[in-house]
Amino acid sequence: MNKTKLKEALAALEGNSFSDVEYLFLKVNTPFKDKKVSDTFYKSDFASNFVKDLSQTDLWDEILYYYFSRGVNASTRFLEAVVGIDFKSAQGFILLYESYKYSYHWDTFESFKSSRDIKLKQFYRELEFLKNNKEYWDAQDNLHQEEILKFSCEDIIIQAISFFQKFKNYSPQNINDNSKIISYRLNLIHILNKFINAKRKDNSNNNLHSQPKYCIKTFSEILNQELPPLRTKEYFENNFDPKFLPKENVSDIKEQIRGIINFQFAKAENENIVNSILTGNAHFEMIDGNEAEILTNKSYMDYQTSLKKDKYNEHYLINKVIRGNIDELKGKGNDENDMWRREYIIKKYSSLEYFKFFNIPFAFKPESTESKVDFEKAILLLQVFAANLFPQGRFFGIQNKKVDYVFKRQLETEFKNVFSKRRQIDYVSVFEENELINNCIQYFQWSKDDVTGIINYLTIDLNLKNGQLINIEDTPFIKIGDLYFWLSALNKDLKWEVVLHRRFVRDEILAHNKQTEDTERDIAVLFENAGFESKPSYKYNYTIDNKTRISGDIDTLAYKEKTIFIVEVKNTYVEENPKRDHKYVLENFKIHAVNQLKKGEKYIRDNFPEIKKELKIDCSLDELNIQPLIVSNVYVGDENIFYEKYLKLSLFELTIILRDDLYSMRTTQMFKTLLEINEFEGFNIDNVSHHNPSGVPEPGQDRILKKEDLKLWKNDNNCSPFDIISAIKKNKIWKHLEFDNIVYSYSLGEYNSEADYLA
Repeated sequence: MNKTKLKEALAALEGNSFSDVEYLFLKVNTPFKDKKVSDTFYKSDFASNFVKDLSQTDLWDEILYYYFSRGVNASTRFLEAVVGIDFKSAQGFILLYESYKYSYHWDTFESFKSSRDIKLKQFYRELEFLKNNKEYWDAQDNLHQEEILKFSCEDIIIQAISFFQKFKNYSPQNINDNSKIISYRLNLIHILNKFINAKRKDNSNNNLHSQPKYCIKTFSEILNQELPPLRTKEYFENNFDPKFLPKENVSDIKEQIRGIINFQFAKAENENIVNSILTGNAHFEMIDGNEAEILTNKSYMDYQTSLKKDKYNEHYLINKVIRGNIDELKGKGNDENDMWRREYIIKKYSSLEYFKFFNIPFAFKPESTESKVDFEKAILLLQVFAANLFPQGRFFGIQNKKVDYVFKRQLETEFKNVFSKRRQIDYVSVFEENELINNCIQYFQWSKDDVTGIINYLTIDLNLKNGQLINIEDTPFIKIGDLYFWLSALNKDLKWEVVLHRRFVRDEILAHNKQTEDTERDIAVLFENAGFESKPSYKYNYTIDNKTRISGDIDTLAYKEKTIFIVEVKNTYVEENPKRDHKYVLENFKIHAVNQLKKGEKYIRDNFPEIKKELKIDCSLDELNIQPLIVSNVYVGDENIFYEKYLKLSLFELTIILRDDLYSMRTTQMFKTLLEINEFEGFNIDNVSHHNPSGVPEPGQDRILKKEDLKLWKNDNNCSPFDIISAIKKNKIWKHLEFDNIVYSYSLGEYNSEADYLA
C-alpha cells in the first residue's frame, strides 16, 4: 500500500466510529510498521482522533514502539493525543528509545515545555538534561579518542594492564570483593576494544602496516618496569593500611594513557546511570544545571537480581558433570597436578553441558578457517591458558599481625615446563607464531592442523582489513606482525562458554531455526517426563469465513489435568546490558511472543476437536484452562506477567520445576568432590560468592540444605499444572533471592579529571 492509497483508506475509516472494521484494517495492513508509509499513518487525522480507541487494543504497544523509535514519524498532534490519555507509556517509550536524539521528535517535545501540566514541564527538563549530557560526553569522547591514536598498541596494552593491576592491588574497596574486580576487568576489555579498533581504523586510513614496536624481551622489560610496585608485607600486617603501600613512579606516558582510560571509566559510569533512567530503573530526584541526582527503584533491584541467577545454572551443570564423571574425578592422590586435572575436567565438561543445554553445536566451520574447529579443544585451550598464563603472585598468611608464611600460587607442572622454558610468565604473555603453535602441540598432544585452526579462530590480526570490529574478549590472541599477545591479567575468570556463545551469534554461525526447534523438542521431552502429553513445533493451517487462511506454529504444546500449556520459545544470547535487555523484553516478549501466543490460543479454540484428539484431552473446551508461557534462555523479564496472563520464565527455571530439582539447583557438589569430604553434601551455593569465597555461612544462612525442604511438587510422584503455575507466580525458584528494596543515589554531571574513576 502506497501513501496515496493509505490516505484514502484512512479518510474513509475516519468518518466511522472505531469498530472491528477499523481494528481489522490495522491488524491486517499494519501501516504503522511499514517504513514507506508509517509517517503518513501517524500524521493522519485517523491516528490522532482514535488514540483512545487504539489504546484499548492489543496493537497499542506496537503503535507506540514504531512511533517513538523512528524520527520520521514525529507528529505534535499525535504526541499530544497520546500523552493526554497515556503519559506513563509515552514516557517509557521516549526514554527507552531515546527519542530526544531525533531532531523531528525533539521539535515536538517543545509542546511539553509550553504545557501548563507540571509533570510535562518537568519531563521536558529531564529530556533536555539527558540530551545535553549525551552531547557533552560524546564531544569529550571524540577529544580523548584523538589522544589515544598517538600511542602504539603495545604501549596502550602495557599501560592498561599497569593501571588495572594498580586498581586491583591498591584499592581498599577490592579487598575480598572479586566481583568488583571482574566487573572492572570487563570494562577495561571494552575500553581496549575501542582503542584498538580506533588504532586499526587509523592505520588503515593512512595505509600503515602494524608491526611490533618492541621485541618480546623489551616488551617484557617495559611491562614489568611500568607495573606498580609489589605490596609490602607491612601493608598486610597492618590490616591493608594504605600508608604502607609503596610509592609508584609515574612516567609521562603512564600519566597520559591512564588519564584517557580514566575518562573512559567515567564515561561508562555516566552511561550506566543514564541507562538506569532510560530503562525505568531510576528517576531524577534533582536537576541543577548540568548536574543531577537520581534515585533507583524496585525495578533496579529486580534487574540486579536477574544478574545473580546465572550462577545457579552454572553450578547445576557442574553438579551434572560431577554425577556423570564421578569415576574420572576420583582422586589419584591430592597432589597439585591431580587438583589441576579435576578442575580441568569439571570446567571442560560443564562448558560442554552449557552448549548442550542451549543446543549449540560442538563443531563449526568459521569463515576464518579452512576446516572445522572442535569446540571441546578450543574451550580446553582457553581454560588452560586462563588458569596458567598468569603470574603466580604472593599470598601472605598473617598470625598475630605478623606474616607467618608466604604462599605462591602453583602452576600446573607440565604446563610450566612447556610454556615457561624460554621466558617467565607475565601479565601479558607474548609468543612468536611457531613457538605458540609448537608449544600447544607438545602440551595438548593435538595435530598441527587442529592447533593452527583453533589459534587462527581465536586471533585478531591487526593488519587484516575485513571491517570486523575487534573484540579481544572472544578473540583473545592479538596478532601484531608475527607476535601473538595474550592479555593474561584480563583473561582470568572469564566464562569462556558464554564468551564463545556470544561470538557464535555475532558471526551467525548458529542455525537459529534449528537451535529453536531443538529447544522446543527439549521442552516437550521435559513435559513428557513429567507426565504430560506434549508436541513440539506444532504447525497449523486453517480457514475462517471460507476465505481467510490463517497459518502459524506453536513452539510446544503440553496437556494434563484440564490444562494445556502453549509455549513460545525465544532464544537470544546473554549480555549484561540493561537497555538492550529492556528493549528485548518489550519487543520480543511483550509484543511478538504475546501476539504469537494469542494466535495459538485462537487456533486451539477454533479447532478444539482436532487438538483434543492429538493431545488426548479429556475435558470440554469450557473446562479447559489455556495457560500461555514465554520461555527464553535469558532471565530478564522473569518478573513479568504480561496482560495478567502471559507468564515469562527462563528455560532453566522451567527445567527445575518440571524435574522438581530445586535441591540440585541450590546446592553444589564442588567442595565435596574437590576436597573429598562427605560433610559437604548439600552445601548451600549461597554460602559461596565473590564476596565470600571461603563458604563460611553468613548470619541467617543455612550451610547445608535438605532435599525434603526444597520440594516443588505437592505430590512426589505427580507434577500437576497447578505445581507449575504456582511455582512461577509465587517465584518459588528465586524466592531466596528476594530482599527489601534498597534505594541507591547516584550523581550525573561532567567529567572531573581530578577524580579517580578506577578506584
